[in-house]
Amino acid sequence: MANFDIYKCSECDFRFTQDYPEEVDIAEFYESDDIYHTATLSEGFSNKLYRIARRIMLAKKRNLIRKVTGLKTGSIVDIGSGTGYFAHVMKKAGWHSEGIEINEKARNFSKSNFGLEVNIPDYVSALKAESFDCITLWHVLEHFHDPYYYISEIYRLLKPGAVCIIALPNCSSYDAEYYKVSGLAWDVPRHLWHFSPSNIQIFFRKNRIQIRKYQGTSFRCFLYFISQ
Repeated sequence: MANFDIYKCSECDFRFTQDYPEEVDIAEFYESDDIYHTATLSEGFSNKLYRIARRIMLAKKRNLIRKVTGLKTGSIVDIGSGTGYFAHVMKKAGWHSEGIEINEKARNFSKSNFGLEVNIPDYVSALKAESFDCITLWHVLEHFHDPYYYISEIYRLLKPGAVCIIALPNCSSYDAEYYKVSGLAWDVPRHLWHFSPSNIQIFFRKNRIQIRKYQGTSFRCFLYFISQ
């Protein structure tokens, strides 16, 4: 496995993975993950606990959507939807729910098990402007080769007054400092960009996007709510 350096801008403190693989080459760094590990867990006490924790977390996300949008139903797209569990929860709650996912196996699992509409990332540009009440990215933005493009597209897709919820690792958190590059907060080279509460605000300002609310959620991640 190759080693990758993390560079820091001396002016804005923004950090990035130097010489990261191009999009056509980075897939190999994801292949070691079993896409079905958290989707089709076998029986066993630890797996049962994981499934319980997953249900609790999915319910919290669903309730968060209702709270920040003020809606019981609406249209939502989960970018980086993985195996589709969150999009499925929103579908069961009465939302028109779809996903965007780069991994073919995950897309197929979402479609065959949950009947979800899930498309590849390039499909984002084909979606109709102002068509979603909510867009979610749960630990996804740091993986994009061109995050500025996706943020501008997300802004285009939001209805007036709609909300985008973004969860990100926090590279200035205690565990990021403690575990250094071996920790999940860094996860190089899959994490191309390394955000903190300060530099993420610079990132949004460059995109002329106003942050509605900041909420720290753990040692490693935080949420931003963006609204037109």
